[in-house]
Amino acid sequence: MSKTLQFKEELYQDITLDSVISEQYPEESFFDLMVEILNGAGFLDDSEFAPYRDTSKGIRIDGYCWNELERVFCGIIVDLSDDKDELSTISKSEIENLGKRVSRFLSQASSSKFLSGLEPSSLGRSTGDFLASIEGEILKYRVIVLTDHIKSDRVKTISIDSIKDTPTQIEIWDLERLMNQSQASSETEDFLVDLSKKQQPVQVIEASRHSNGTVTYIGVMPASVLSDIYNEFGQRLLESNVRTFLDFRAKPNQAMKHGLVLEPENFFSYNNGLTVTASSANIINVDGKLIVSSLENMQIVNGGQTTATIYFTPNEKGGLDTDSGKLLYRDVDLDKVSVQMKLTVLDVSDPEFSNDYKVKISKAANFQSAVNAADLTSNSSFHKDMERLSRKVQMPIGNAGYPTKWFYERARGQYSTKKRGLPAAALNRFMLEYPKSQVFNKDTLNKYEVTWQMQPHIVKKGTNPSRVFLMDQMNKKYEKNPAFRLEIDYFQDIVSKMIIFRQVDKAILKSDWYVIESGLKAEVVTYSIALVRKRLLDSGKDISLDNIFKNQSISSELSGVIVKAAGVIRRNIMDSQFRAGSGNVSEFCRNANGWMRIQMIDIDVSALTSPDILVGDKLDEAKEKREEINDASSQMSNFEQIMNISSAEWEKLASYNLKKYRLDDPQVKLPRMCSQLHRGGRILTDKQQIFVIKIHEAAKNSGFEFAKVV
Repeated sequence: MSKTLQFKEELYQDITLDSVISEQYPEESFFDLMVEILNGAGFLDDSEFAPYRDTSKGIRIDGYCWNELERVFCGIIVDLSDDKDELSTISKSEIENLGKRVSRFLSQASSSKFLSGLEPSSLGRSTGDFLASIEGEILKYRVIVLTDHIKSDRVKTISIDSIKDTPTQIEIWDLERLMNQSQASSETEDFLVDLSKKQQPVQVIEASRHSNGTVTYIGVMPASVLSDIYNEFGQRLLESNVRTFLDFRAKPNQAMKHGLVLEPENFFSYNNGLTVTASSANIINVDGKLIVSSLENMQIVNGGQTTATIYFTPNEKGGLDTDSGKLLYRDVDLDKVSVQMKLTVLDVSDPEFSNDYKVKISKAANFQSAVNAADLTSNSSFHKDMERLSRKVQMPIGNAGYPTKWFYERARGQYSTKKRGLPAAALNRFMLEYPKSQVFNKDTLNKYEVTWQMQPHIVKKGTNPSRVFLMDQMNKKYEKNPAFRLEIDYFQDIVSKMIIFRQVDKAILKSDWYVIESGLKAEVVTYSIALVRKRLLDSGKDISLDNIFKNQSISSELSGVIVKAAGVIRRNIMDSQFRAGSGNVSEFCRNANGWMRIQMIDIDVSALTSPDILVGDKLDEAKEKREEINDASSQMSNFEQIMNISSAEWEKLASYNLKKYRLDDPQVKLPRMCSQLHRGGRILTDKQQIFVIKIHEAAKNSGFEFAKVV
């Protein structure tokens, strides 16, 4: 049997298993399995399954993702052969025809005419509404074909017309490409950056050479070339540690943006430059100068902010007002801009040295950055501890009496690699010990843990914000005590948190209210778990992770309470009045203020009793047994302080301050906003919350008194 056919058979086993467990069609299971691989590798970002088709108009889409950082909207279509026993090919015309169906949807979906013809509960309507809300921000469309066919050898290039005059590209992930990515040990697919045809050369000089062949160069990267590279490869250029462009609201990025407009020739002098690694480089001598012709697996381990600012500034609206008039951002001349580049070409013949050396470069380059490079890689102590425990900790209930374990993929493709080449008997034992349904990786771990810590808005922001949030906590643990190691209790708790998330996800899918009107499942899963736990903690209780681990399942009572809460949350977030000015549900759910608003929803957790919950001495024992890594609820203290003061008291404070301040002064305006907040008004920003608490304290110190009438 060929390697590809074997992969296809294993893939169909996974599809069948997932379809049965999740009670969904094979196409959705195929979509879920494949986008998990592509999300983790950085090709997609937080993809949603949202099928819509209109055969008469040649329109179809199966899912989408919005990369807010790159401002790229991806439309995804699935082409599943439903034949696990044979390999089949897909032609260029078939690929392009599939792409045209997605293109037609993306071209029409945001129009009022298209939307008015759909039911409000339609997934096509939901996707169209979302597309309409972000359409002005989109810089590029990607049409992605996911298929279990093999691309024909005659397919060299595929093309697609631009959507609404916006650059559009079509990509195919066929069986062989999916297989290579799923079995790859590296985090992302190998790629080549061709610099030979760029208008400006990338010139370098050799600075140092390691005894094993690793070479470091110092050079100049033209901004126009850097922009072109980012446009083609996006975040695949960025190591996970720097995949955190802070947008132009961050002061350093604003300064860079203004510098590009006002002093493009001086940008090189003002900027710290890039730190780049590559697995190999083609460097040629042209008239005595070293010119970089191509780079394999180029990674920007420091300078992500610079790269993104150079790319996005010419695409920004508006400009800067100056004495001589307005300078528009779109008129920035990148040909006048260049940045310093330190390029290290790694010796990949020694993978262990290469990986460790790259981590050290990244760590050193980001030493003063908010994100520590090494801590976000699979080589960190945290991920090694997780891997160690996952191979050690047995579950109390197994398949037919056989003890099972949860398999943690510290590095991509570990699970497939472990299975590969095993004799039939050994493979059967491996699959019994580590069933496919009990495999998880760094990205899913982040989602489960951050949900448990009651930060659902961070979960909805995507893979990287969740990763940064969790790893920042773990870094402090390891830095405080170099001998610190995760213990069995922590791993058992992680397993329980995964079980909660996965079983709630399936229960919502089958709930009556979701069957009637589907959509927003990803939002309500994380928010319902977070809100139920928040309500329990507020009343001196908590969910019993020990009980879940012991049974390897959540009870019908706990599931019922969370699913009911999910229905209430979904109904509220679909209400534009509840969102108080936020026109888009997804944007609302990615915002801390949205989470604050959702915490105001009234849900009933009184049905939960022992052994589902901990209370009293048992709760105290659990806290002593396992220290909370981060008291996430404390981050909401400002909001809670505001809400603990009545609407009437805030109104009286506004009237009190009106004696000394004008109506539009913050001392009057902010207390009034707090009063309105109790009645569903707009939530204050973080800075406003801090300031209004100070206003309240200052007023009390100057004689303001308020007493509740009993």
